[in-house]
Amino acid sequence: MYYTPIVLFSHQYNMRFNTTGFPDVFDAAFNESAWETARATCGPRAHSSAVLGYFLDNEDSCPPYPEPSGMQLHGALASFFLLPTSSPGHRLALRYRAQHSTGSKAEQAAIRAEFAALVARQYFQITSAAIRHFDPHHLVLGCKFTNGDGLAPLIEAGAPFVDAHALDVYAFTPGVHYMRNLYERGGRKPFIIAEFGFQSRESFVNRSVHLGGAGPLLQTRAQRAAAWSNFVEKLLALEFVVGYHHFQYFDQPSNPANLRNTNYGMVSVNDTEYSELLEAMRTTNGDAERTHAAGAAGQDCALDQRTNRLQPFRGSILHNSTGLCLTAAGISSSHPVLAVCTSASAFSWEELPNGRLRHMTSMRCLDLDRSKSQSSELTLTENCSTDIAYEVPASWEHGAD
Repeated sequence: MYYTPIVLFSHQYNMRFNTTGFPDVFDAAFNESAWETARATCGPRAHSSAVLGYFLDNEDSCPPYPEPSGMQLHGALASFFLLPTSSPGHRLALRYRAQHSTGSKAEQAAIRAEFAALVARQYFQITSAAIRHFDPHHLVLGCKFTNGDGLAPLIEAGAPFVDAHALDVYAFTPGVHYMRNLYERGGRKPFIIAEFGFQSRESFVNRSVHLGGAGPLLQTRAQRAAAWSNFVEKLLALEFVVGYHHFQYFDQPSNPANLRNTNYGMVSVNDTEYSELLEAMRTTNGDAERTHAAGAAGQDCALDQRTNRLQPFRGSILHNSTGLCLTAAGISSSHPVLAVCTSASAFSWEELPNGRLRHMTSMRCLDLDRSKSQSSELTLTENCSTDIAYEVPASWEHGAD
C-alpha cells in the first residue's frame, strides 16, 4: 500500500528542546533540527517505491495564520512576540509590531499577513531543502493546514518550495471557490485534501452518546455515506485536486468504553463494516477518473446554481435536485429556506461588490454559520459589509448542506 509519512518538523523540534507552540524558524536551531529530522525520517525511505511523498507537519504544527484561527490561539505576529526577547523571531516581530501600531485597520491586517507569510516562507524553505537533501526522489506535499480565513498568504509563501499543497477540511463542501482562490494564489500547484470525514449518531458501539470530533454530525449511517459522496464529487470536479485521504479507517477510540464515540471509520472498533459508507466509496471512487475529467473539462458539478449568471447577479438560486428556490420567509426570518420557485422569488437575491448575496426583501445577507463545529448552517445576517470573496467560500455556495 502506498503511503505518505508526516515528517513532523515542528513536533520534533519541540520534543528536542522541550518547547511548545510553533518554533522560531529564524533560529539556527530550527534549521539544525529540521535537517536531523529529515535525515531520520526521509533518509531510510529515499528509495522506497511505496512512498508517494511527505507531508511536513499537521494542522496546529503548521505555520500560524495572520489572525487567531481555530487551534492557533494567536496570530503569527502575536505568537512570535511571545518568544524569548533574545530570539531572532521575537526581534523580527518587534519591528513588525512597531509598524502595526499605526495605520488603518486594513493596513494593520496587511502587516499581520505580511509577517505570517514571511514566517511561512522561512519554514517551507528550510523543511523542503532538508527533505530534498536526504530524499530527492519523492514529493514534498506541503503542510496539512486546516481550512480557514487568512490561509492564502501562507499557501502563496510555500508555493515555490512544495510539489503540492495540503488541506484538512471537515465540512459539507470543500468550498470550491475558496479552493480555486487558493490554487491561483498558490502558484497553481495541485492540492491534496489530506483529511476529511463525516460522523453520524448511529454507530455500532453507542447509538445514543456522541461526543467530540470535528466536522458535520449526521443522524444516520446512510446520511453519512451520502455526505461523503457529495463532498468527494464536488472535490473531483476541481481539476487541480490530485488526491484525498479519508479520516479514518476505524472509529475512535480503540477503547469502546470511552464515550467519545466518534465514528469516522470505515469499520467500527469491533471491526464491523459500515456498509453504506463502503458502498458509497466503491461507487464514487470507481467513477473518480470520469468525474475528475468532467471537472477538468469545465462541467459544473454543483448541486445548486444561480439561475442567472450575468454580472451583476440579480436573481434566484435553484436547487437542481428538487427544483426549489432558496428564499427567505420574511423580514423576521433568520434562516433561508427552499421553497417553490415563483415570479416573486425570481429576484430574491442581489450580489454585492464584496461577494455577499443580499436578500432583497429582508435586506439581510446570506452567510455560512461556522460557529458550530459539527454543522455548517446557512443563515441570514445583518452584516453585509464584510468582504468574504476570497478567504471563505462564497456565501451562496453550500452544496449538499
